[in-house]
Amino acid sequence: MAITARPINLDSTHGWPRRDLEIASIFVEKAPAAAESEIFSRTSQKLQAFDALQAQLFKSSAYGPNWDSYGAEAPSPNSVAAAQVLLGEAQALETLPSTIIASAEGGGLAAYFIARGRTSYIEFYNDGDTIVAHYGADCPSAVPPIERDPQSLTGALEVIRAFLAADPAHAPPTH
Repeated sequence: MAITARPINLDSTHGWPRRDLEIASIFVEKAPAAAESEIFSRTSQKLQAFDALQAQLFKSSAYGPNWDSYGAEAPSPNSVAAAQVLLGEAQALETLPSTIIASAEGGGLAAYFIARGRTSYIEFYNDGDTIVAHYGADCPSAVPPIERDPQSLTGALEVIRAFLAADPAHAPPTH
């Protein structure tokens, strides 16, 4: 259902008080069934993808020490919290990661974004460092560490989105 405002010629009030005109100028229109169904389907898919990422985060956050049998640290509560903030920012930007996994190197969590033969990831180490890296056949690169605040994560997500969407044949350097 969509609410649309339609202008009314105020010179022709038909004797109605002005407040009634304001109410009468808003009409509720039902969207065509096909469009409504498509919007619902896309929204449902996005929610399912977000729920699956939340489940991956929950599962990875429950790993204990030596979870990989090679001595990996368990993800710290700070890394889990940072990944949760990232998921919220990613959902708002409609730039969800492909997967979230525990990081064997330095403990923590990593969110991977994969598209068009390219990969970007944001990794939250247990020591508090956060890195963003991009790689693909045409452009290996890493960027300096970033902060874990929502504004920095949003900026990193925007860079990732642009990197993954760029034409690999005409990609600008990302160093």
